[in-house]
Amino acid sequence: MGRCEQIGSQPEAALIAIDLSDIIDSGCVEGICMKTVTFPLALVNEHRRRAVRACQVPRDGPEGWSVSEVNPMQLLQIFDSLRLMDGFILRAYQYRDDGDGHGIIWAMRDDAKVAAPDASTGFPPPRPPETLDNIMQAIQGDGTPWSYLSASLFAREAVECGAMWHGCDWMTHIILGNSPWDTPKNEYEHIPTDGPTGHPDAWQWLERKPNTWEPGYHCSADTVTVTFHTFSGFRREAIHRWTDTYRKRHYDFVTSRITIAEGPEGYIF
Repeated sequence: MGRCEQIGSQPEAALIAIDLSDIIDSGCVEGICMKTVTFPLALVNEHRRRAVRACQVPRDGPEGWSVSEVNPMQLLQIFDSLRLMDGFILRAYQYRDDGDGHGIIWAMRDDAKVAAPDASTGFPPPRPPETLDNIMQAIQGDGTPWSYLSASLFAREAVECGAMWHGCDWMTHIILGNSPWDTPKNEYEHIPTDGPTGHPDAWQWLERKPNTWEPGYHCSADTVTVTFHTFSGFRREAIHRWTDTYRKRHYDFVTSRITIAEGPEGYIF
C-alpha cells in the first residue's frame, strides 16, 4: 500500500456549500462556553484530501534519510485558522527503505540551518539543533472551534507526512460522520476495505454506541476538547474514539484513543 491519495468522495472543485458561521463565530468567551459545536464531515474530508496531496513524496528517491521534497509550510497553509509563531519555520526529513517510508517534521527558528542528514541512520530520526519537542508548541490559532479541530487534523497529517506502505497508520482511518455501516462506500476509497463487515450487533461493543458521530468541539472554563470517531480495518476492524484535550488558547494537546467496538480480522499490508 502506497501513500493514500484520496479521502472522501467530493471533488475540490465542488467545495462544500456549508454555513460556517457557527463554526467560526461560536466558542468560549471570558471562560464561558457558548455551545458545543459539531463539524460537517464534508468539510473535514476536504481538508484531509488537500493535506494528503500536500504531503505526497515520490516513491523513487534516495534511500535512508534525506531532506524531504515536501514543504511542510504548505501543509499548514491548508488550515487557514492556524499559523506559525513568529520566528519559527517547519522543515521536514524523509526516510525511504525499499518502498517503505515515513517522514518527520520539526519546528525550528527560521534562521536555523538545515544540514543534510546521515542517510545510513535509521533511528532515531535526524534532529537539527534547537528544534521544539512537539511542532504543535509552535502553532497558534484564531481561537475558533474550527481552529482546534484543524489543529487535531494538522498534527496527525504532519506525523503521516511522507508515509508509504508500512509507514502508513493514520491514513488507514476514515473519520466518521455517522455509523460506519451507514457511511457511503465511496468514503472508503482511499483504504483497502469497503467498510465494516458483519452486522453491528455481531460486533463486540466495548463502549456505548455514540449518540453523535460527527467530530465535535466543547469548551469548559480552562480546557477545550475535540472528539471524533474513526473506522479502520487495519489488522482488526474497529471503531475508535479520539479525544484531544487542549489548554485554552494553546494548540498543543494531549490525546487519548479508546476502541469502542471490534469486529472481524482486518487486512494487513
